[in-house]
Amino acid sequence: MFGCTAVYIGEKIMLALRDKPTAQSDNGVWLATTTEHRVSLRREFPNIRHSDLDGELGRKMEIQLIPKNR
Repeated sequence: MFGCTAVYIGEKIMLALRDKPTAQSDNGVWLATTTEHRVSLRREFPNIRHSDLDGELGRKMEIQLIPKNR
């Protein structure tokens, strides 16, 4: 998946790990989730942010990004 290491359960993607030298602002842990889990994820991971890439996937999910520490 997009040069990342992805973790699936069955055919459902759960998360992806990304560490690429290009577009470093997108490096980190990508979590596949739904809108209703956004608030609880923010409590657990205050630096989590919405990824602009989820619209490109064409699915009813959101990609939340826990950025890589710099």
